[in-house]
Amino acid sequence: MKKIIIAATAAAALMAAMPAAAQTYGHSRDGYRGDRAAQVYRGGPAVRAERRDDRRDWIQLRRIDQRQAQIARRIDVGLRQRALTYHEARILRTKLNQIERLERRYVRSNRDLTRAEARNLNIRLDQLTWELRYRLRA
Repeated sequence: MKKIIIAATAAAALMAAMPAAAQTYGHSRDGYRGDRAAQVYRGGPAVRAERRDDRRDWIQLRRIDQRQAQIARRIDVGLRQRALTYHEARILRTKLNQIERLERRYVRSNRDLTRAEARNLNIRLDQLTWELRYRLRA
């Protein structure tokens, strides 16, 4: 009977110690040591930086959407003014639709755009803008 009581007591002590052993005490797996939990509760610099980054990401996404809308308008105006043929406008719209699909895929996978994804979309929009300018001048 004593052995059972001692084994149960030892098991209870181990179970009580497990949550404490799982604590990181400010250390993360990548070696960063910071009092991030305290900053989160106090609204410290880490939280302000995250809010700033969230706002920056939202602004970046809005700019990309505005650029897409502007390019679509320019294609429509070029078609109406007969500066673009129907075939050229269709090619440009197809490329714009591909960029929009890529953006939706990025947002669907991460919920937010990373800087690399935003840069990729901006490069593609720049290329499309340059192609549109070239076709409008020709």
